[in-house]
Amino acid sequence: MNDQIQILVGSDENCLVGLVATLTSVAVACDKTRQLKFNIMNLGLLEETKGKIGSFFQRNSQVEINFINCDISIFENNGARSFEGANFATYARLQAAD
Repeated sequence: MNDQIQILVGSDENCLVGLVATLTSVAVACDKTRQLKFNIMNLGLLEETKGKIGSFFQRNSQVEINFINCDISIFENNGARSFEGANFATYARLQAAD
């Protein structure tokens, strides 16, 4: 039986505080016998930021961080548009199953 819990989240630099708060909250609340794999859809995180997130969670052997680069330009270039409450990152989440 695989005791790893996989969690998918998406973030850019604008949502960084919420991202780290969410990841930390889940890691603290999770049963310590379970492994966590956070799959982070990179919707505009800087390399420096990704490094800091990885370093922060490196201290916790229960947590694995995996960044998935998302190219939101495919939406921008194919007629998708931003509107109140949604942006191109919203469309990228629709590709989560892929």
